[in-house]
Amino acid sequence: MNIITVHSTEILSKYFGETESSLRTLFATARKSSPCMLFFDEFDAISCKRSMEGGGSSGGNLNARILSTFLNEMDGVTSENQSKDSESNVIIVVACQDISKLDDALVRPGRLHHHIHLENPNEDDIEDLLNYKLSISPYEEQENNILSGIPCAPDVDISKLTSYLFEKNSSCADVVGLCKAASYNAIRRHVNANLGENSENKNKIFVQWSDFESLIE
Repeated sequence: MNIITVHSTEILSKYFGETESSLRTLFATARKSSPCMLFFDEFDAISCKRSMEGGGSSGGNLNARILSTFLNEMDGVTSENQSKDSESNVIIVVACQDISKLDDALVRPGRLHHHIHLENPNEDDIEDLLNYKLSISPYEEQENNILSGIPCAPDVDISKLTSYLFEKNSSCADVVGLCKAASYNAIRRHVNANLGENSENKNKIFVQWSDFESLIE
């Protein structure tokens, strides 16, 4: 099956009618690529409830036009999928932060009627994700191997990070964000330490526990 991934905020345009045109083009492309899954990420950014629309003439009208276009295209896809004479097979999947913010017309039966709620990761999930994102081993082993994750010094405590993130009810994005922030701290520390020096270790950067510690204090 073909998959078309759409970051919803990227199709928003300041020009009149361009956002709706982009939506229609996406659905047309999905039909031509059938069987196809059309996936909208951050969907609540473009499809809020009509009662939540901004009071301004441009904001509210834009939301209404986007919603109307999406509903029309989705109804067309549904009809084609159910038709015996049609070879179209398009599945619409969306991801959002809060389903209660979506318009009722979107989530009624026949449209986006199957809902899967993803909980935040539990403690074991967080530990598995950290082990996947971080590569912790002695320096000499890391220097000669292709690493699957961010190279870390042996002093990085996975269990302590896991406990901290679990207590904060962190999402997967929070876990990944913490790892990235620690790697940026390591880069800054390394650059400041080697500034103006011609050191052989200039290209060897490892995330240390101190790079995490400053973020979780």
